[in-house]
Amino acid sequence: FKKSKTKPKIPLINKFAELFLSKSPIEDIQGISVNDWAPIIYNQFQLLQNLENDPFNFSINEIKETEGMRVNFALVSKDVPFLVDSLRMLFTRNGFQVIGVVNTASVVCDRGSSNEIKDVSYSTTNIGYDNTHNYALLFFQLIKINFTKSVTTLHKEINDVMTDILYAVEDWPNMLGHVDQIKETYKLFSNEKFPGLDEIVEFLTWLKEYFTFIGFREYVRKRSKLVLLEDSELGVLRRKNT
Repeated sequence: FKKSKTKPKIPLINKFAELFLSKSPIEDIQGISVNDWAPIIYNQFQLLQNLENDPFNFSINEIKETEGMRVNFALVSKDVPFLVDSLRMLFTRNGFQVIGVVNTASVVCDRGSSNEIKDVSYSTTNIGYDNTHNYALLFFQLIKINFTKSVTTLHKEINDVMTDILYAVEDWPNMLGHVDQIKETYKLFSNEKFPGLDEIVEFLTWLKEYFTFIGFREYVRKRSKLVLLEDSELGVLRRKNT
C-alpha cells in the first residue's frame, strides 16, 4: 500500500493504538508474538489512512523465525458482519494456524480536506449494510503450517472473500424483501385450491427469521426451461463467475 505523505502526530497515534488494542479480549491477543507493537499499529493506521474510497484495504507481512514462518495480516474494512469468522476459515483452509486476533469494530475517523485522519473514536452505532462511516480494524497473526500457494493467490482469495461479504451484507435487505414478496404472492391463492399454502407461508417466515441469505437469483420459465432473469442477482451471486 502507499504511504501517507503527512506523518500523523504522536498524540493521534497514541489514541489510535489505545483504541486498536483495548477492544479485543485478552485471550484473543495473548498468543501474539511481537517484539514491538509500534510497527504493527502504525501499519494499521496507514491502512486506514489510505482507505479513501475503497471498501477495504489489507497487508500481508511474512517474518522468518527459527521455528518457521510467521505471518502478520492486517485489514481495515467497512464495519460489517462475518469478517473474523470468514477470514479465519480462509486461513485455516489454506494451511495457516491462527495464533492471535485483534478485532476492533465500530471505529470512526474525522478527516481533513486532504483526506488525512485528524481524529479517531469508537462508535456505539450498530454495524450493518447501511453503515458507511464505521470501520473494522483486524489483525491476524498466523503460523504457516501447510501453505503451498503463492502469496498472489492468497491476495486474490482474500479479495474474493471480502467482496462476497460486502455484497451479501449490502444486498441483505433486498433479499429479505424478495422473501416477503414471495410470501405475499402465496397469500393471494386459495388454500382450498392449493392445500398446504399456510405451511409454505409459515416456512418462509421461519426462513427469514433463522437463515442468513447470502445470494439470490431469479429465473423465469420459458417453455420447459428455466432462464435466468438478467440483472436479478443479489449478494454473492452478483459476481458473474459464481
